[in-house]
Parts: sequence; C-alpha cells; structure tokens
Amino acid sequence: MRQEKECYSYNPETLLYQGIEYADKHPFLEEEWILPAHSTFSPPKPLTDTNKELLRYDPILNVWDHIKNPNYLEEMKSLRKIAYRENTDDLLMKILRLKLEGREEEVEDLEEKVKVLVKEIKELYPYD
Repeated sequence: MRQEKECYSYNPETLLYQGIEYADKHPFLEEEWILPAHSTFSPPKPLTDTNKELLRYDPILNVWDHIKNPNYLEEMKSLRKIAYRENTDDLLMKILRLKLEGREEEVEDLEEKVKVLVKEIKELYPYD
C-alpha cells in the first residue's frame, strides 16, 4: 500500500496556494493520514494559463477560491520590458547604425522584424 497521499499546501498568513505536499500514512491507524501543517486534501480548482488569478484557500469552507492577482499588471509590465530588452534592443541599435551608413533596404527588413517581435511580445505579456 502506498505510504503517502497528495495534499495541497497554502501560506498560513495569506492562504495562497503554495504547491503539492505529501501526507504520510499514520503508523497505527489504517486509512488515516498525517496531514502536514497548512495543507488540505481538498484539491484546488485549475487556474487559467495567465497569471491574472491566484488560488486562495478558505479554511472554513475547505475550498479553494480564484482571486485576482494584485501584482498582475506590474508583473506583466516587467516581463514585457525584459522581453523588449532581450529581443528588440539590439535590433534597434543595429537599425540606427544601418541608417547612419545609408543602408535603407536593410533598415526596412529589420524594422519589419522588430514590428513582428513587438506584436508577439505584446500578445505574450498582455496588460492593456
């Protein structure tokens, strides 16, 4: 028989979901499990793919609620800024160099590439 059972932990102060834990089998009582502190056997509701929501445990009702992530907007802005820096900044500098050198055909190609990258980044990290 399996000696551990999946359970779900939460932060004791915020009640926000922290992850999966494992309860150990009780050494003397059959069919009983030792639940780790700040965890529950009640499974959380699945979240969407975005970071707009968080899971918060309601210990009175023994259920998980979806709540709005208060940091979502700032997180998306930060992630978008990093994505721009990592994916477009070098291209923009290259465009400036090519413009100074009069290589307009290459500038146009790179500008189109930057436009596509910016669109993809905005879709990946939306916050508008």
